[in-house]
Amino acid sequence: MAFGSVHIPAGCTVKLGDTVPGLVDLGVLKGDASIGIAYDKVKVMGSKAETLIDFIKNMKATATFELYQLHLPNIEKLLAGAVTVGYTPGAPLTDQPEVIAAGNWKYDRFYPLAHQMGSGLVPTINRVVGSLDTTLDLTLLNVIAGDTVTINGLVFTAAAATDVTLREFDISAVLDADDAIELALCINDVTYGVPGLTATPVAAVVTLSVDTPLVTGLWASSVGGTITISENDEFVLDVNYFVLKAPDGKWGINIIAGVPITTEDQVVTVDSDYTPAIAYTLTMGEQSVELVAKIVEFSKIIAGKVFRARLWSVTNEAGLTLGFPDSASDEPLSLPVTLVGGLDTAKAAGEQLIEVYDEIGLTFP
Repeated sequence: MAFGSVHIPAGCTVKLGDTVPGLVDLGVLKGDASIGIAYDKVKVMGSKAETLIDFIKNMKATATFELYQLHLPNIEKLLAGAVTVGYTPGAPLTDQPEVIAAGNWKYDRFYPLAHQMGSGLVPTINRVVGSLDTTLDLTLLNVIAGDTVTINGLVFTAAAATDVTLREFDISAVLDADDAIELALCINDVTYGVPGLTATPVAAVVTLSVDTPLVTGLWASSVGGTITISENDEFVLDVNYFVLKAPDGKWGINIIAGVPITTEDQVVTVDSDYTPAIAYTLTMGEQSVELVAKIVEFSKIIAGKVFRARLWSVTNEAGLTLGFPDSASDEPLSLPVTLVGGLDTAKAAGEQLIEVYDEIGLTFP
């Protein structure tokens, strides 16, 4: 005999949002999480002790869990309508590289960027390049001493003489082509150059190409305005990649197959400008406020099979409790949450409180 519907411990994920596609993962939980369904039972008896009416009413659901990850924008979702979250911006950052290793991105899949605006607005993406399909051109024009170019994190400085140990290149010659030769010499140095790259000077242009496209990314920025950077076979916005926003508010890219992208077996580097948040603030408090009901989902996956439960209309009745453990405690700060759900009257009768979906419990002969 085959047995199904045995649910072994596997932990769970809790998501919250206004719509199913917009559900956001609330993060790591402490201990168990649970959902309970309650109702009032009504039985009307006749004079001979016979049951005339036997029914239930006032159905409601309660979901309880405790959050370890106290991300203030997520707490705002738990107390939507009563809480406002703001942010303190940090210093603007320009030409910031993010290297996505081969295997960490695939065609037609969303990749969330690490570099996010504190405001939640889309970061400025300057270029997206592939280590195999793209080369970068550094064009030198009347370079002056002190101007710099940064390549894969290494800074090369224009100077009166070339010193590869200091990553300084000679710009004392009359021709820009001579300066390009000196810069390429420094970039290609076995000890002090850029590992995994080859620099090829042609006239006033130094072309950078990757030797190991499965290992090395490709990124450059310059200061001074005399060295300009352009890419060959660049990834074009809305042609080779799209910039998208996930339900949790994070921005990312979705790369699609097509010229000039020949393979997924390469490192992708994203160059962007953004202003991070250095702090978030949460404020609440007024005489009367109405909480906004949300959808909550509990789910677990075992061997690729899903078990989940969704409550369609919940609000947080636990308030906001922030305990501060003693320094000798082994437990980090956590937030207890109690979500109480009523009926979503926009749904059909009989479907307004909860939906449970089970692939784990299937039994096959």
